[in-house]
Amino acid sequence: MAQPRPVFWSSAAVNDLIRIGRRVAVDSPANADKLLDQIERKASILAVFPEIGHVGRKADTRELLVHSHYLIIYRVLADGVHLLRVKHSSRKRPA
Repeated sequence: MAQPRPVFWSSAAVNDLIRIGRRVAVDSPANADKLLDQIERKASILAVFPEIGHVGRKADTRELLVHSHYLIIYRVLADGVHLLRVKHSSRKRPA
């Protein structure tokens, strides 16, 4: 098994998680907790399998679908995996 790499959350990715949690919690705090746990669990997989996501739309990025509605945009660098954003999968992103 590969040596785990550090996973770094950017402030933008953390803010995305906060917004997602707040949005879902309006209807169901329990579902918000489950969703955030699922996103964080999938993100942690990147420590061991950083290439699991597909090539991203922006240069030098990868994207991992972490829930049917959300994906993580990240970069794999020499010092670890850098999580850049957590976005709704239907949102328009730059090509």
